[in-house]
Amino acid sequence: MAKTRKPRTESKRGRTRARQFEAIPLGAITPAEERLALKFDTLVTSATVKDRQIKAMQPEIIGAKVRGGSAKTGKQLVDFRPVSVFTWPDALYIPRDQQASSRPKPPDSRLYSHDWTGGNGVATASRDTGGLFAYAAAATTDPSKSADAAVGITYSPASSLSYVTYEPDVYCSIGYRMFVDFWPQLTSGQVRLGTSLIMAAWLRSPVLSGSYELVRWNEVVVFDSLAQDAGSNVFPNIRHTLQRNFINSALATTFLVEGGRTYVFGVVARAWVRHNVTSSTGKPIPQDATKFRLYAEMVCSVPFMAATVKQVLIP
Repeated sequence: MAKTRKPRTESKRGRTRARQFEAIPLGAITPAEERLALKFDTLVTSATVKDRQIKAMQPEIIGAKVRGGSAKTGKQLVDFRPVSVFTWPDALYIPRDQQASSRPKPPDSRLYSHDWTGGNGVATASRDTGGLFAYAAAATTDPSKSADAAVGITYSPASSLSYVTYEPDVYCSIGYRMFVDFWPQLTSGQVRLGTSLIMAAWLRSPVLSGSYELVRWNEVVVFDSLAQDAGSNVFPNIRHTLQRNFINSALATTFLVEGGRTYVFGVVARAWVRHNVTSSTGKPIPQDATKFRLYAEMVCSVPFMAATVKQVLIP
């Protein structure tokens, strides 16, 4: 009599292997980041907040995002020690504090070389961590604000004339408030806010030391609230958050570059707010932080960038 084959059951060893995959989190924000975000929101919506107080919190916020959450850039980026003949990819650039833990060790020329900020808001940028923070807030008496935080690399073309594709990987976390409530006083006008990433190339001046001329740029919208009626109650007085990640070629931008020149390729995180809110008779409204809150902030981590020659026109 033929024996009945028993159904195959999953081995204990197989079950163990299945558990070795790190789980993908349900959300990109960790509990620690969420607590920090609420702390930040409490600060910026107070009536007496100062720019220096916001500036003081930014390194902590960048650290929370860069060292955890969706970016995971606190982990070692690459380790190719088993491949004995492997050398650092010529097109790959990473934050400066990743140099010590990466194998093989990247040359200094393949580390982020620049960080800077701009605008009339508050911003922080770090070439060491690849962290960016941009914050802009408006008042009824100050209707337009923007902030830029940028990190970049130095690029020197090997050919006389060529097209080079610049590709940063960027992980973004956005927070904002849109709230207007001057009842029973009637208001008119609109409010709007947004964030974006700008990939750009600057040419280093051969004459003025430390001067860089903007050559070309490509702006990608991360979030735009569009214009909202200031008299509506569409947005309650709460903090809104969202995340967006741009990986692989999502931000790819191609630049035409010349040999014998030095360029900086960079990514700029921009946050902006603006409004034209007045009383129903067109008069300015005194600022009241309990009745008017309009701000946008964006935290970004840039774990690596690539600059690849796409086409050589003149060797």
